[in-house]
Amino acid sequence: ANLPTTRSLITDCVPQIDAMALPTFSMSEVAKHNKKEDCWIVLYGKAYDLTKFGKVHPGGAHLIYDNAGKDATAVFDPIHPKDIME
Repeated sequence: ANLPTTRSLITDCVPQIDAMALPTFSMSEVAKHNKKEDCWIVLYGKAYDLTKFGKVHPGGAHLIYDNAGKDATAVFDPIHPKDIME
């Protein structure tokens, strides 16, 4: 079976945006996106819309959706390779 890698899943589900064009969001704005149907998560100070990615997350959708609207860096960091979001 030729399964997709986590990196390819992220690339397919999370839009790539020019870093210079990134808007700034407060945590109160991120907190509004706290549902399975509208799921933003902060990792290392950057907000990501992981609404679509949650469905295909190799560790299970609940890990994404349980952290919707939050800074999930402390949960994410010990489990994932340091370069996975690059």
